[in-house]
Amino acid sequence: MLPHEEGNCWQTAIRELCESPCIKLGHNLISFDRWWLAQKGTHLQGEIRDTLAIHHVLDPASAHSLEFLVSRYLWEPWYKDEGQGHDQAKITDWASYQAYCGLDAMCTRELHDILWPQLEARA
Repeated sequence: MLPHEEGNCWQTAIRELCESPCIKLGHNLISFDRWWLAQKGTHLQGEIRDTLAIHHVLDPASAHSLEFLVSRYLWEPWYKDEGQGHDQAKITDWASYQAYCGLDAMCTRELHDILWPQLEARA
């Protein structure tokens, strides 16, 4: 059973995290995830750092997709095609879901750690 199938405990934990004052980090967090969460009644609070937006500021004429940034900055092979996201029901077991989400989090954090200092240097 995946987390979104287990009921309110995951929804409550996600809502509490999103509404806490800590820094939120994601890719396409501003224009996609924030909107999607708001549709579910969860509103992001605190500082938001979006690797797509950060890269857009650093290199406006370039591509900004996660696939492009992973291929340009990281040594990680592209992984999104393996799972296609939990919402497309290709991941059916908890261990695979954790691995997939872990890769998303790891790649986004690594991109942040590369891009954020470049953005700060321009301030």
